[in-house]
Amino acid sequence: MTFLNNLFATKETKKTLQTLDELGKDILQKLEEKNLFDIHYAWTITEQETKKLITANSKKLTEAIREGKTTPKHFVLKMINKVSRNHCATGQHHIYRGVLNGTGEAFYDIFKYTMVNFEKMKMITKEQSNAIMEEVQEEIKFVG
Repeated sequence: MTFLNNLFATKETKKTLQTLDELGKDILQKLEEKNLFDIHYAWTITEQETKKLITANSKKLTEAIREGKTTPKHFVLKMINKVSRNHCATGQHHIYRGVLNGTGEAFYDIFKYTMVNFEKMKMITKEQSNAIMEEVQEEIKFVG
């Protein structure tokens, strides 16, 4: 986020960016037993892309939060989920077809983190989570 964007950001956008920072710390703490380099690298990319999505959608985000249609945590988790899932299915982070490399595994771990949180927040059921996880596994098998 540029200096001017940060200066003129709404309180909702600022809270959403703060939530991103908080979730990032939680993700890194929970996944620290994994390959630290890959986790930090994947998180840096995910964080940068998520920040771009937040700032690009600032006006709609602010309206949605003010109207009670979403919360900063809900929005951030959805964006992290979207970014990490997309990286899992690009083929860019595969050793060969269907097998993720270290960075791909890190993106997948971040994706799983969001799914667990969706379940905890009652945004989806365990069955829905399992179905989505199976879809992503199929996407990973198909590309690479």
